[in-house]
Amino acid sequence: MSDEPTPTIPGAFGLRHVLGAITSALFLPLFFLIFGSAPSCMGFDEPTLRAIEACPQATAILGSPVSEGWMGLSCGNAKTVNDHGRASWTFPVTGPRGSGSVDVQARRRNGVWTLQRGILTTDQGTVDIVNCTAAGAGGTISAVTRTGSVTSVIGQAGVAVGDACTVSVIPTGESQNCRVEVRCGSAALYGATQSTGWLNCGLDATGAVVAHDTDPTPNGGDPTLDLRLGEHTVVITDQTQAGSWAVQLSTQ
Repeated sequence: MSDEPTPTIPGAFGLRHVLGAITSALFLPLFFLIFGSAPSCMGFDEPTLRAIEACPQATAILGSPVSEGWMGLSCGNAKTVNDHGRASWTFPVTGPRGSGSVDVQARRRNGVWTLQRGILTTDQGTVDIVNCTAAGAGGTISAVTRTGSVTSVIGQAGVAVGDACTVSVIPTGESQNCRVEVRCGSAALYGATQSTGWLNCGLDATGAVVAHDTDPTPNGGDPTLDLRLGEHTVVITDQTQAGSWAVQLSTQ
């Protein structure tokens, strides 16, 4: 009796390859989302990790050093053109004490990434790493105006010690949740126009507004700003082709 050939299912070989291709197509994006390294590739992880390391509230939870995590969701949108770009991204971070995820908005100008917003989320709470406050502490940002005066000046800032100042914080309802205006004497030191002065403000443990802008005028349109209304201090500095200057003022 002759041996009969083993029956085959038509198309079985092709079906296995199709299933394999579908499996790969489904797996690779998932692999990127879980283990993706877009922040490291694009560079906005560095200012994010520096901000976490510089914030005691964050390192109290994560420990130090803090690094980008390998396990967890990494996704968002980022685009660069030449030396400029923007990124809105969430990625995992980890330290010797714990781990979490950080939601960042960053801007790249002249090849340098700066953080505009950064919210660290962990099982022990959330931290605004830009302003180094508990995220959302004390409620939402409300309009506030403080008066004060210049206490020190370095360089040609257009103001003098003793000049009267007004500091205004205006809620915006946008992702950059406030505008800050600082005027001393006849000079508009910060937020001189409606298109400038936009920030992500936070609240300290007492509910007072804090805000930070690390970009000088050539990079962000405004000087740098360190505003701490709870400590009654505002420091504004700038670095332009015309020179560098710094102004400190005390508020009521």
